[in-house]
Amino acid sequence: MIMSLRRSISILWFLFCCYYSKAQIELSAGLDFSYPQLWTSSNTMINAGQFSAGLRAGLAWNPEDILFYPSLNLSYGRARLPLQEAGKSVAAINFNYLAAMLNENYVVTLSRSQLLLYAGIGGAYLNKKSVGPPGTTRHEGEIAIDSTQRVSKLFPEMNIGLEYSRGELAGKNLYLAVGLNLRYTFLSPGRNAYFLRQAGQGNTFYYYQSSLTGNLITPNVYVSLHYKIHRK
Repeated sequence: MIMSLRRSISILWFLFCCYYSKAQIELSAGLDFSYPQLWTSSNTMINAGQFSAGLRAGLAWNPEDILFYPSLNLSYGRARLPLQEAGKSVAAINFNYLAAMLNENYVVTLSRSQLLLYAGIGGAYLNKKSVGPPGTTRHEGEIAIDSTQRVSKLFPEMNIGLEYSRGELAGKNLYLAVGLNLRYTFLSPGRNAYFLRQAGQGNTFYYYQSSLTGNLITPNVYVSLHYKIHRK
């Protein structure tokens, strides 16, 4: 019985070592371009100049000849979210964002290229920087934040996407990839209350109360450079 158990453990260990010897750690870095869309009861504008750009980095454990493998992706950049319609302008909040996403990737092999289909969960850290009217709307006086209430910085996220490359199939250790991604962020209700003040003409002021809540949908495209580290 003991000998049989030892033999079974030895066989499993041998199979694991053979599998792990083919494992590859894949690093990636690139540029990310997105256009976040936030729908709230206080804002109905679709185009409030919220185009954003940032950097992305990734780490994947990608053994050879498999259909599924996990990856961790980080993105950092600057974003703008519309908060409140103020006359003919919009009060928009500028953020520095840091997002982390744990994805499961499915490999689709084409004739001369490779396509990744992936989905995952993660979170985003939004650090408020400033508020003001975006460049695509008419300026109607300075807008400032008077105060805030129950402001959160961490938000849960989900994403789906696809990535196309050709160097992976050719067996290259260094190759380029392009991808499309759709990210969903849930901004929970009852939090992130902002009290705004807008300076008008003739020493008049307008006051608004709005909340950064709702469903944030962020489509983006990216270009990334991948490098494989083969483990011996």
